[in-house]
Amino acid sequence: MTGTETEALPEPIIAGAPDRSAALLLHLDLISRMLDQAGRRLMQRESELDALILDHLIVLHQMTRASLPLMEAALHRAQSLAPDPVAQALIGYFEEHIAEERDHDLWTLEDLEAGGVSRAEVIAAIPGPEVAALAGAQYFWLLHDHPVALLGYIAVLEATAPSPAMVQHWMAASRLPAAVFRTHHLHAALDPGHVAKLIEFINRTPLGPRHERLIVTSAIHTGQKLAELLVSRERWILR
Repeated sequence: MTGTETEALPEPIIAGAPDRSAALLLHLDLISRMLDQAGRRLMQRESELDALILDHLIVLHQMTRASLPLMEAALHRAQSLAPDPVAQALIGYFEEHIAEERDHDLWTLEDLEAGGVSRAEVIAAIPGPEVAALAGAQYFWLLHDHPVALLGYIAVLEATAPSPAMVQHWMAASRLPAAVFRTHHLHAALDPGHVAKLIEFINRTPLGPRHERLIVTSAIHTGQKLAELLVSRERWILR
């Protein structure tokens, strides 16, 4: 679930560097606006907000649980492609980002427990096709094309985190305990910095036009599947 008040996307931050992130930034802005519109429709259903927030946390756990293995697979693939200069650069980026993202799936499990949802119930929930498609396409691209594709996926997930103001709105409008919102608060604080770091990495890495197109293709796919996920949640809440 994206917030309705997303942070401004960062501008390229290395003076004189090739603007390799321009197309990605444009699409991130469009994706953020699209997801915000879908998110607004759900947030208008405040009578179902508690159930919606807990449902979203279950989906967030499914996505987060997949992210670390995805990055580890991308790291191994990049290592196998070295000394390709782009793959070589990706090794350090993925190693650092894996460390930053470790145990985030456990955070969501703890938040759900604070809301009365057991770990067993979360693990038993079968991820929907939208979640499977989010991760599955990334495995195809990183294994059968180039692991640079995963940067598009990471960029969209980091850039569409809810803003601190949006998290505060959810807390005020819901009847859930404050502990349920810990992961949302942490992502609202951390993700803008992660996006800025990713944009800096893209701008200083010797990407070719094909690398850039692959990143944008991955980002567009990720945005589309997140939008479909929000629509499926809207149907769930109306059932």
